Amino acid sequence: MEKTVFEPDFLICPAGGLISGRKDFTMAKYTSSQLQKSINATIEELASLIDEAQFSQEIEVYLETVAKFHHYSIHNQLLIKDTFPKASHVAGFCTWRDQFNRTVKKGERGIPILAPIRVKDQSPDEDEEPTYKVFFKVVYVFDISQTEGDEIPALDVWKSPEYKPELQKILINYAESLGLTVDYQEIGAAQGALTSENKILLNLTAGTKTLVHEIAHHLAEHFESKKPHEQRELEAEATAYAVCRHFGFEDLKSPNYLYLTGLTTDDLKASLTTISTLAQQIINQIEERIS
Repeated sequence: MEKTVFEPDFLICPAGGLISGRKDFTMAKYTSSQLQKSINATIEELASLIDEAQFSQEIEVYLETVAKFHHYSIHNQLLIKDTFPKASHVAGFCTWRDQFNRTVKKGERGIPILAPIRVKDQSPDEDEEPTYKVFFKVVYVFDISQTEGDEIPALDVWKSPEYKPELQKILINYAESLGLTVDYQEIGAAQGALTSENKILLNLTAGTKTLVHEIAHHLAEHFESKKPHEQRELEAEATAYAVCRHFGFEDLKSPNYLYLTGLTTDDLKASLTTISTLAQQIINQIEERIS
């Protein structure tokens, strides 16, 4: 059976210069030691930005926004994913209307979940502590894609949508040389996924960094790894950050992504050797295809 690793969707819950859009872009040449030094400096930059992220207004607004969404039980999470696999952020009709100034689109069908109801037992002795029985009834929620109204930009603080077409082509070529296939499709809130069948799935809104992230997962053999999920995510995301910074990306949200995943600067530094090795490998392969 094919297995898929999706990036967290929070549902429940100084580098060179790639000139985008030009086929004749040029890159500054680095020796191996210079490149490693540059990558390590970028990782140090990322470490300091993770520390800053927890105090940023951007993260504060994000957490305030997410807090408005109900935290669903594991059972209801499974029901949501089974009924509406692409769901990312779900809420009831009134919550969308009152908390977010959004309305459910005409003709949309709700996603059924179970809501508990407490019913007080009838006791003949009024002095006794009341007891309750719990029953469940079906209620309906709706995914954000089923609604329209005010935008909710705070939900995207962990995404890096910057896209450089020429670099994307080179990365796809590199991925294919590794035996991977790259496919674009709607996969919910996740920006990318790597399957056990050597497929990289990219959301239609995914930026170039996401492709680097999934390639890093493959190179690090994370499917076979016994490392904790958080460490695997850290290695892939930090590698993608280092590679993309090397090629001139600016507004990367990796610090927010790693902070929201629960990772710290100490975690980052503990994996520095792995991240540096992966980043150097990917950068060298890209530059070989540029020259």
